[in-house]
Amino acid sequence: MVLAAALFLVGTNAFVIAGVLPDVAATFDVTTGQAGYAIAWYAGTVAVLGPLMGMTLAWVPREVMVGGGLALVTVGTALAALAPGLGTFIGGRAVAAVGGAALVPTVFAAVPRMVSAARRGRALALVELGFALAVAVGAPLGTVLAHVGSWRLAMLAVTVLAALVTLAAVLVVRGLPPARRLTTRESAVVLVDHRLLLLMLTHLLLMVAFNLVYTFSSVIAGDVTEGSGARLAGLLAVCGVGGLVGTLAGGPLTDRWGSGRAGVSALAVFLGSVTALVWWHSGPLTWLLFLVLGASSQMAVVPQLHRLFEVRPAVAGVSTAWNSTAMYVGVAAAPVLGARLLPGGPGPLVVGAAVAALAALVVYVATLDLRLGAERRLGARP
Repeated sequence: MVLAAALFLVGTNAFVIAGVLPDVAATFDVTTGQAGYAIAWYAGTVAVLGPLMGMTLAWVPREVMVGGGLALVTVGTALAALAPGLGTFIGGRAVAAVGGAALVPTVFAAVPRMVSAARRGRALALVELGFALAVAVGAPLGTVLAHVGSWRLAMLAVTVLAALVTLAAVLVVRGLPPARRLTTRESAVVLVDHRLLLLMLTHLLLMVAFNLVYTFSSVIAGDVTEGSGARLAGLLAVCGVGGLVGTLAGGPLTDRWGSGRAGVSALAVFLGSVTALVWWHSGPLTWLLFLVLGASSQMAVVPQLHRLFEVRPAVAGVSTAWNSTAMYVGVAAAPVLGARLLPGGPGPLVVGAAVAALAALVVYVATLDLRLGAERRLGARP
């Protein structure tokens, strides 16, 4: 539960920017697109450092990685909250990102080793629930705080929460399974195994699709929110509630159906919900589509994480770090791509998300076929 709370904190720190982006831009007298690059810097830092830490810091106790990561998130968020200019704001986000790079891969590599294989999906779903709660509660609450006070108030609230979770981790988190020290050759396997690479590409594309809609939800659903911060917070909360449902369902479904069937089903529903937004990004149906979008995107994450362990259990620590990189590359790419599509209004943003969602489904199906083919060639039972 403490590890889930840690991921809730990291997720809130990452996603809260979506709801306060216009306010940050106004404070620093820049465009919304320029302010969105703060998201890209945060995600890019995590993407680069995550695998490096996973390969070079395997000797560090996992408890230290968790506590130290949370402490950096606290310091970085405080710097961003008090930043006098956009440069300092981005610098603070980068410090927090270093903490996220230490924390997130560590958690996802340790948790599956704490339970039996039959319960691995549910264990992953429990910690992934932290990210889902960040979307459902953290980001909307931050938007409300920004609406009532300022975006700085929202960031300071995240800072206080980060300090509390850091203290809880130091006091409670004990006995995490140690990371296996891999040789350079063993680590390199992650980058040459086509199955792992395509799984990571699936996650990257999923994050691009989701964050194109989520980060620019104030634009895509502008006819629904009508510029109201409260309505935008409500829409983000609906998306987050869907994410909670999807996360809770994703674990049992993965354990029951297997990662292939569960993943394809979730990605197909996600594609349908994003595609529907192309025509219905105004009116009451938009609320329902954001609910389904949140549920299906989170439901797709658990089987994808599960399959990283199925493909090569021995290098799971490194593969989850690289998968975290893929996730944050997707998060970083979304605002950059969105800034280019933004002048065209809601339509191009949603079409871009739909294309990325379709690509994610196609790549995931390809990994399933490749995996089954490999098993048949080895004489294994499919």
